[in-house]
Amino acid sequence: MTIHGARGVKVSGGLIRDFAFGVVVENSANVVLKDLLIRAQGLVVTAPPPETGIMIVQASNVVIQDNAIHNNAIHNLGLGIFVRGGRSRGNRIAGNTLTAGTNGVLGICYNPAPGDPNGPRGDLVDGNLVSGFATSIVFSDLSAANITRGNTLVFNDAAFQSPNPSNQDI
Repeated sequence: MTIHGARGVKVSGGLIRDFAFGVVVENSANVVLKDLLIRAQGLVVTAPPPETGIMIVQASNVVIQDNAIHNNAIHNLGLGIFVRGGRSRGNRIAGNTLTAGTNGVLGICYNPAPGDPNGPRGDLVDGNLVSGFATSIVFSDLSAANITRGNTLVFNDAAFQSPNPSNQDI
């Protein structure tokens, strides 16, 4: 599902399965994704970005809340939630359950977008359960002023990574 150039959209209470990208929100604002069950297809994790549950690109004031993003017993999920670009700001990722298989790479990831050297800023990542990924939450050095708090992180290599000290894990 792709939401492009939209404002004031709410998607709730559905099932999305067998995808390369479950939901993509791009160049949009004031979007709510709530109570969705997103199940990975299980593509091989080879090239960036790998199979992704929800991707936000250059979007602001997006709420991703109370969703379950996972693989099934034999499939893997490369990225749970991927937030990209300097125009991505003021988003809230809260109360989600993200579960990967043996090849899960990043639970929640922040990076610049193609053609934009800046990373997302000013987001709140709160009260999520992130399990089975190599790294639970990672911010690029160009992502700034983001806050994580109250998350439960079950990881293979690292819980939280941020080379930029303005991103805070509370």
